[in-house]
Amino acid sequence: MQDLGEIIFFKGKEKDFDCNSYLLKGSKNILVDPGLPSKAPKLEEIDEIDLVVNTHCHFDHSGADYLFNVPVFIHESEVWVLQQGNDKVSCANLFNESLEPVQAKPLKKKIRGWQVIHTPGHSAGSVCLKKGKYLISGDTKYASGHGKVDRPTGGSKDMEKSLDKLDSLDYSVLLPGHGKIVR
Repeated sequence: MQDLGEIIFFKGKEKDFDCNSYLLKGSKNILVDPGLPSKAPKLEEIDEIDLVVNTHCHFDHSGADYLFNVPVFIHESEVWVLQQGNDKVSCANLFNESLEPVQAKPLKKKIRGWQVIHTPGHSAGSVCLKKGKYLISGDTKYASGHGKVDRPTGGSKDMEKSLDKLDSLDYSVLLPGHGKIVR
């Protein structure tokens, strides 16, 4: 855990392919990408989580959603994946796991002051969140490179357009879905 002021960073275990998680502190605390169910006990120690936001539907980002009794938000094109617990599209089958269904809701263009940016490529519903100098990039962009485009609903042309979109934004701290923070 690393406190960045208004954001608390929880590093994912790379050997388990677990994602990074972020707690966005405010009048309503937002947990971005809870990750694998095995990380949940650590996250459940957080005093108050008011809602969960997933940057996309893949299991390593959304597998623990069901453990939190709060509203879950995701891009509108992937709401059905979380609601149905679709193991193939969520890639839960790659972890020999099943995605527990949750009552997901579609993200709007902003959530609690964070701009929601649709960035398909890794998956059709991938999003990034931007506020001030911070960009939470999910699996769209990492310190060096980007997420895989060969997963269900991914695509290289979409990824290229999404990366161009991110390159046009003004931010100085990249908070990726995996790996290290870039300042």
